Amino acid sequence: MIIYADILFLLNAFMDYVHLLICAIVLKSPLRRKRFLLASLLGGAYALSLLVAIPVVPALLCKIAACVLMILIAFGKMNVRLFIWHSLIFLLLNVFTGGAILLLQQFDSRHFYSNGAVAYIHIKPLYFIIALGFCYFVMNIGSRILHKKRTRASIYRVLIAYKRKTYTLYGFVDTGNALNEPFSAQPVSLIKAGIVADLEDEPLKRVIPYSSLAGDGILFAVKVQMTVYEGKKELFRRQAYVAQSREAFKDMQYDIILNPKLLSETECL
Repeated sequence: MIIYADILFLLNAFMDYVHLLICAIVLKSPLRRKRFLLASLLGGAYALSLLVAIPVVPALLCKIAACVLMILIAFGKMNVRLFIWHSLIFLLLNVFTGGAILLLQQFDSRHFYSNGAVAYIHIKPLYFIIALGFCYFVMNIGSRILHKKRTRASIYRVLIAYKRKTYTLYGFVDTGNALNEPFSAQPVSLIKAGIVADLEDEPLKRVIPYSSLAGDGILFAVKVQMTVYEGKKELFRRQAYVAQSREAFKDMQYDIILNPKLLSETECL
C-alpha cells in the first residue's frame, strides 16, 4: 500500500481532535478548541512515525508519552486524579478507534491500515479533505446541540481584570454558593487559588465567614472587575467580589464557582 504523509497527518490529527472533544464532553471539561487543535496537530505529527520502523515496545511508550503531552496541551494544568481520568478516556478512545480500523482492515486491506497505534485510510487527498470538512461541520453541529441540552449549557466564560491583567476563567453557577459580603450583602464567587496573581496580597480584603459540610471557616474576598459570557453573549460586566479557595475545587477542572445572585441581579436590571 502507498501511504501519503499528508493524508496520514490529517487523518490522525482529525481523529485526535474528535477524541479530545469527546473526552471533554464525557468529563464535562471546558471546550478549549484552540488548545484541542494544537494538541491534535501534535498527534498528527506523531502519526508520521508510521513511516519509520520502530519496535513495538518503544512505539507503545512513545504513544503513551504523546497522549500524555496532548492531554496537558489540550486541558492545561490539573490535579493528578483529573489527569489520570482524562488520559484513560483519551487512550481508551484511541484503542477503540484502532480496533475499528483493524476490523475494517480485515474486510478491505487495500484501503484500511493500522499498526496498532496509527491509523491510515487510503483515499484520494481531495476526497479526504472534503470528507474531513464535512465531518468537522457535522461534529460542530452535534457539539452545539450537546452544548445546549447537557449541563454544559451552564458553563460560563469569565474575564477577571485585576491590577492591569486580565484572566480568562471557566466555571458554573452553583445554587449552593450563598456567600455574601457581610456589610454590603453583595454576592461572592469562588475562584481556584493561584489563578489570579497577587490576589492574596490585596490590602483591601473582606472577611467572609462560611459554613459547609466540611466545617466552618473564613475566606478573604477581593473586589475585581468581572465580565461573564454565555457563549458570545455578555451577561454581566461590573465589579464583584471573589474569594480564593482550594478545597472547593478539589477534583474539579473549573476555575470559578459563580454566585447565583450575580446573574439573577443582572436579570432584574
